[in-house]
Amino acid sequence: MKNSHRNPNSSVSGRAGFTLIEILVAITILAILIGLVVSAVGPAQQTARLAEVKADMSRIGSAITAFKLQFGVEPPSSITLCEASADWTGNAERKRSRAELRKIFPDFTFVDTDFNGDGDQSDVHTLSGAECLVFFLGGMLNTSSGALDSFSTNPVAPFGAGGNRFDTFYDFGVSGYDNTKNAWTGRLVDVDNDGFPELLDTIPGQLKPYLYFSTYGGRSYRSIAADPAHPKLTVTPAWHNPDNYSSSAPTNGMPYPYYRIWDASSTTSSDPHNKKTYQLISAGFDYAYGVGGSFTPGETTSLLTVEDRDNIVDFHPGTLGN
Repeated sequence: MKNSHRNPNSSVSGRAGFTLIEILVAITILAILIGLVVSAVGPAQQTARLAEVKADMSRIGSAITAFKLQFGVEPPSSITLCEASADWTGNAERKRSRAELRKIFPDFTFVDTDFNGDGDQSDVHTLSGAECLVFFLGGMLNTSSGALDSFSTNPVAPFGAGGNRFDTFYDFGVSGYDNTKNAWTGRLVDVDNDGFPELLDTIPGQLKPYLYFSTYGGRSYRSIAADPAHPKLTVTPAWHNPDNYSSSAPTNGMPYPYYRIWDASSTTSSDPHNKKTYQLISAGFDYAYGVGGSFTPGETTSLLTVEDRDNIVDFHPGTLGN
């Protein structure tokens, strides 16, 4: 039998490890690859989330359309609810709100009503646009289950409990009120702690609820205070930037965010976008609104602040800055 011998001077086919230079080269290559992947994933992820918000806005738009088909008008974006029947005639804003509710529920007799389910009928509630979206599309809080109940089909008592009820116009999913934690869950929040929740968009970690402004059947966004520069564009009622509306005291007693987008390309500078329907606005990826202003699609020089530019709206396919 012939023995096999290895020449001790022959080259070794393997090595015990890598040199320091080889390790550093490998780390550098991995870092470059990771950077390329991250740079590609970031914009793609933001594009996907933008599409999700747009799809959600479309669902809200469908819900608003369904509401209008049912009641003849779009949900108002500001409403005062008086629990005591005697309070409805207190001032001009309450009379306006009574008239708006009369359009939706013409047979409602404005009897004493516990709108927030706290057991008394003496409160006065002023709902902003974000709260109006939830109230009119979702209904009133069922204090027992924590769910939102749509309105009663009883034309005289649409805000009463029990009985047959309309379908909820918008699917709030798992959102509701957790009685054990005394907190709103899902995409519902109550940033001003008044017992009436607002709706967040679908961006993870979003801090600011949607803004919703109605033109009240094409009668413009004006309701109470007029803006001298843009008299047809006044939102209802205006007092300050919505980025601060959960902590700043309103100057006129009306807790409603001040924000507007008007059409700089319009023949009349006071025309807003969606001047005959409504504006739906998301704070976008920076969780901030900015101060609003003029906007012409494709012309970023006319637009607003940095905070405004990533805001997502229902009247433009991208963000305001794109």
